[in-house]
Amino acid sequence: MSGVRRGSRLGKYRLDRRLGQGGFAEVWKARDMVEGRTVALKIADARAASGSPRGEIEKEARIASRLHHPNIVAVRNADWLGKRFIIASELAERNLADYSRARRSPRAALDVIHQIAAALAHAHSHRIMHRDVKPQNILIFAGGRAALGDFG
Repeated sequence: MSGVRRGSRLGKYRLDRRLGQGGFAEVWKARDMVEGRTVALKIADARAASGSPRGEIEKEARIASRLHHPNIVAVRNADWLGKRFIIASELAERNLADYSRARRSPRAALDVIHQIAAALAHAHSHRIMHRDVKPQNILIFAGGRAALGDFG
């Protein structure tokens, strides 16, 4: 992604470290310099944003911001910054693929399954289907809280 690098600013966010990259976006650990908190910042590639109707690229933010549940990743902000669309959300410690405790402990694994089932039940009660449940989209927070992200 051109122009996006460690230490650069996007609006009120300072980019600290790239956490991952998907089909149309990168996810960065970033610092909200106004609110003074660390967030996960999903930055849509400018080419992907220009090639998609504005409504499609905003859909993930609208869906996730409607779902208020402890096991669904909370969206803090979504906005267009120049030609880039960003979604700021709470920052997890790791994703399920990197959570070795769930592989070692049947109790921990069942706890994650229970939490994600609760998240899916909540989404389904709002007539929303996730369609991409996988270890990379299950985020693990302090204390073992699991939350489902990436409703795009």
